[in-house]
Amino acid sequence: MRLDDFDDRAVAAAVRAMRSEFYTNDVAKHDAMLVRHRGVNDDHSYKQMLGKYLSRYRDDLHLTLMPDSKQGHGRRWVKG
Repeated sequence: MRLDDFDDRAVAAAVRAMRSEFYTNDVAKHDAMLVRHRGVNDDHSYKQMLGKYLSRYRDDLHLTLMPDSKQGHGRRWVKG
């Protein structure tokens, strides 16, 4: 899995659907992501690469990565 494999619109739709605070895993499990990334969402690197994608495009997605965010559900993000 590579960053280029993500569909920008699917990621943006999933992020828009999130609460004001969420984890990378929440985005990974969103229906828009599962449908658009069928076949690669089972890849062991899917969630890891999604975290990198969110980090790289956090300004475009209006996200803040929380410093204390490493949890079992991935990194913690705040919208806005």
